[in-house]
Amino acid sequence: MKISSDIKENYFMLLDEARGVASKKDKILKTKKVNKFSYLEEAIILMMILLLFSMLFRYINVMCSYFLLFLTFVYFIISIIQVLYIYFHQRRRDFRNTIFIDEEGITDESFHGIKMTFNWKKVKAIVIKEHVVVILLDNPCYFYFSRKVEKKLIEAVQKYYKNILIIQ
Repeated sequence: MKISSDIKENYFMLLDEARGVASKKDKILKTKKVNKFSYLEEAIILMMILLLFSMLFRYINVMCSYFLLFLTFVYFIISIIQVLYIYFHQRRRDFRNTIFIDEEGITDESFHGIKMTFNWKKVKAIVIKEHVVVILLDNPCYFYFSRKVEKKLIEAVQKYYKNILIIQ
């Protein structure tokens, strides 16, 4: 079964929620609870903490303070570059996510024309957040879709993998 989702509408919100789920995958799978913060919210909190520490260290050690400011700046730049890279990759694909679900597993052909099939043993959970549905695998890959295809996606997965963990 082919599952497609147009993620052009609210793209950055979907990406932000999906990356937040993927970055906390181990904790979500262990606690079976969805994390409260998105990726961007966690990044802003971390930057605020680093800025706070840099201000505190200014009175103790000026060099340490400058080093923490430098780390904050580097973290911010890397985060922006990652988001821009993902954005332009999705733009080339016209902001569509498409996978094929069958008895073999989940097949994706969207990454530079490479056909990747993830068998059902690799699929760990389906995580549902406010705007996005994320399929977590046991490796760094993950799939995310708009909530508009939630029911169709869950039905297709459960047809071949009945014991899928669904976390809301």
